[in-house]
Amino acid sequence: MSVCQETNDDPVGQLIEGIFECIDQYESEVNGMRTSAAMSEAVRQGYFPGAGTPFGFATRKIEIRPNVFRSTLVRDDDEAAIVRQFFQLYVAGNGAKSVAKALNERGCFYRRGSPWTKDLVLRVLDEPAVAGTYFWGRWSAKRKKWRNEAEWLPLKVEPIVEPSLYELAMKLRKDREPRRNPGRPASKENLLAGLVRCAKCGASYQLETSGKRVNGDLYQYRYYNCRTFCRIGSGACTGGRIPTTELDAVVLEHLAGLVCTAERCEALALTTGKHAETRAAWSSLVTAGGTVSRNYLLHLVERIEVGENEITIIPRPGVGAPIEDQNKNAPL
Repeated sequence: MSVCQETNDDPVGQLIEGIFECIDQYESEVNGMRTSAAMSEAVRQGYFPGAGTPFGFATRKIEIRPNVFRSTLVRDDDEAAIVRQFFQLYVAGNGAKSVAKALNERGCFYRRGSPWTKDLVLRVLDEPAVAGTYFWGRWSAKRKKWRNEAEWLPLKVEPIVEPSLYELAMKLRKDREPRRNPGRPASKENLLAGLVRCAKCGASYQLETSGKRVNGDLYQYRYYNCRTFCRIGSGACTGGRIPTTELDAVVLEHLAGLVCTAERCEALALTTGKHAETRAAWSSLVTAGGTVSRNYLLHLVERIEVGENEITIIPRPGVGAPIEDQNKNAPL
């Protein structure tokens, strides 16, 4: 009756509507609390109440009472064999990207035939279930962050690798991870972020660095490179590394030549009377590489395709025809 009941627009009606909303919110939160408590109790009894299983495992239904079934987490032999392979590859001195490339070359793919990537390898390496203990409730979907370790609920499972091998892999990952100094300045945003794409595979270009910093703040070497190459390897795409400073300069200089035309400067010079100085100042502003340059790029450029010795700038609809770099045949 309350759902179908109409409320007036007067203060009393608004009060009644607010009461309905408070009751709805209370019921929703109580249901969530009860569901969470029931799932936690299932874990304490040795059952797996979730849907997504970690790689290397699968769920198996067991009947605990007539017509009452519960799921348990069991080892998947096919996936477990792949897990053992990349743990051996990782501790042998290979990084996550090299492990992903090796597994893809062997035809050992992730679920549903997806190729391994660096992130997928690190996700499996971080999963303690492969060593014999699955922890329920590590991630809070409501708060969007990791819970404290004291809140995790352990669930014993059949291990895939020896605990000593898992601990060695975790130690190696910690040693290989770039040093993160608390409070260091954030890295400078890429000027062409979101605009550059690979002409070979169509993937976006991302920042690639040497991992070395100058005075602990800025990367010594910064490149744009194909996302597929950086995450999967040359087997998926050969990529095309280019220094960020070079690509930024080429695109901005071309953009300045496109927008800072003599006709426009002449129109501006009607008020200033200084044609050449106006054009030079305008071009310097466009090619400075700051916020103004970024705004010009987002307004005029749809995407930038980088191929073998070729850069193609695709303008946004209505700006003009595709503009190719005049020196596209010269080595970059």
